[in-house]
Amino acid sequence: MFENGQYAIDYDDFERKVADGVTMLILCNPHNPVGRVWTKKNHLGEICMRHHVLVISDEAHGDFVYKENKHTPFARVSKEFSENSITCTAPSKPFNIAGLQMANVIIPNDSIRKTFTHALDTLYLGSSNTFGFLAAETAYQYGEEWLDELIDYIHGNLEYLTNFIDTELSPIKVIHPEGTYLA
Repeated sequence: MFENGQYAIDYDDFERKVADGVTMLILCNPHNPVGRVWTKKNHLGEICMRHHVLVISDEAHGDFVYKENKHTPFARVSKEFSENSITCTAPSKPFNIAGLQMANVIIPNDSIRKTFTHALDTLYLGSSNTFGFLAAETAYQYGEEWLDELIDYIHGNLEYLTNFIDTELSPIKVIHPEGTYLA
């Protein structure tokens, strides 16, 4: 759905669909590829709670939000949402270290975490990459200034792109992303 120049969620349609037996929602927050930083997650979370829908919140772009916007992790909205969610983050998007295969999975609910851990162990997927771990630790500990400068630089590129399209390709309009590096 498109509303006020941005992509939006049609909550009535969403509720009709999850009421039909959906058991899991994969939420991309901020959204890839549309760049939307979701702000009304409380309504989405209430619908999921009402219909017993587990939320997997992919927040890999959460560190890459333009300054006029604020990323709030889905699990931080409320204790109930936290207990009904799995949050996935990674330094791969903001720090460009995808090749080192490092991600974080945050599961506050003990029962869900035990089920997840059992599945990882059964499939032999529970070990991490030593180089990826060191790169992630370094990025999170020392990379904030670099990331801020990168976001400013890419925002400048976005403005350049928007100006070019507005002047040279006027029938085409750029939907301004609130986060991520995609337009």
